[in-house]
Amino acid sequence: LSKVLIRGAMAFQEAIEKDEVLDIHPFYDEKSFLEQAKRNNWSPSLRAQKKIGFKKCMIPVPGTTKESSLPPKRLHQQVFYNHASRNWFFVFSMLTGMNKSVLAEVKYQDITFKSIGTGRFIFAGKKFRAGYKDLDNSVGFSQRTKELIILWVKTSKLMYQSLGINLSDDLPLCPFFSASGEIWTFNVHGTNI
Repeated sequence: LSKVLIRGAMAFQEAIEKDEVLDIHPFYDEKSFLEQAKRNNWSPSLRAQKKIGFKKCMIPVPGTTKESSLPPKRLHQQVFYNHASRNWFFVFSMLTGMNKSVLAEVKYQDITFKSIGTGRFIFAGKKFRAGYKDLDNSVGFSQRTKELIILWVKTSKLMYQSLGINLSDDLPLCPFFSASGEIWTFNVHGTNI
């Protein structure tokens, strides 16, 4: 699972840096898919149906496009960014040990690193709504995880900029863009983490 998450995160990052939108989710791996299809004796129609799921998830839900005042191209881009952000959210959850509610609220202003020795780091940020208590990330994370966080900060800023959103320290590290164009965290009902 960790290999799939990292492979997906890096594919999303690369596409965003190239200002591209992928037409199939990067979790899809043709070789593994065909091996599983053979092992499970899937019919050609079942294979096609399962593969289509990796493509359909990358486009806006039909009802959403009718309800939203945003142009279809923008909605498509937001769906892509939501998948990228969600993928990175899971990577960070796995690598930092932070729980969903804390990690979802991490903003750019919280991305300062504090060394805790033995090559481990923690976020030095504060939880403003919790009376300025330190972020609960005492498990710490490795230098490699720190580098991945820095990479995602750069990439996520490109997402915000491409959507015409002014950068601010108050923006979430892993945003979810609603059909109306609002910026949510993954703690908001409807973000389908």
